[in-house]
Amino acid sequence: IFENAGRITHVAGNIGYPLSAVAISAKKEDVTVVEVSSFQLESVKTFHPHVAALLNITEDHLNRHGTMAQYIRMKQRIFENQTSDDFAVLNYDDPVLNKMAEKLKSQVAFFSRTQQLEKAPEKPAGCVASTCLGCNARCGVRCFVKDGRLVWQWKGETRPICDADSILIPGPHNLENALAAAAMACAMNVPAPIIRHTLQTFTGVEHRIEKVRVFEGVTYIND
Repeated sequence: IFENAGRITHVAGNIGYPLSAVAISAKKEDVTVVEVSSFQLESVKTFHPHVAALLNITEDHLNRHGTMAQYIRMKQRIFENQTSDDFAVLNYDDPVLNKMAEKLKSQVAFFSRTQQLEKAPEKPAGCVASTCLGCNARCGVRCFVKDGRLVWQWKGETRPICDADSILIPGPHNLENALAAAAMACAMNVPAPIIRHTLQTFTGVEHRIEKVRVFEGVTYIND
């Protein structure tokens, strides 16, 4: 999405290319997209993403973290150094993440595959603002599915992105991935037409539900 928006984009982190290598060459105006594992988040001190996403939390890595509570704490550390000028992208459909939003200092950009978030989620106690002032954790960007279309809403304005069935990467989890990516891009001021074009042309990556061929009526998938 950021490449299509004309931004110099670096992809690094847990995918195999270290963020430290990007730091040598990246310029301030570049965009760096980073996958960060709970293992790496154990030792962060100054790591401060402007936009950070947490897509879901399921039981995993307990042989290292010991308990689910500790695992959740480690995942939440991605938002630890964010301020009210930053964005936390969270899955509204995940009860752990929905509850986590109340604890964050950053603005929350909720996304949902199952809920129409056209009306703002309930404001925190004591908030009397008639419009979002960017000061609390539940009034940021919202991306959701309405009438079969991905839409985003911010500051009371709702705009369509694309039809859900026009997204090429298959499966409900990839619809959630598309919503999360759209929310992150919206928070970074990428225009909706660029997000639409990318979601409608991106065919996925190697080995992730990758269609190989159709032979004698059977579709072969490399996953």
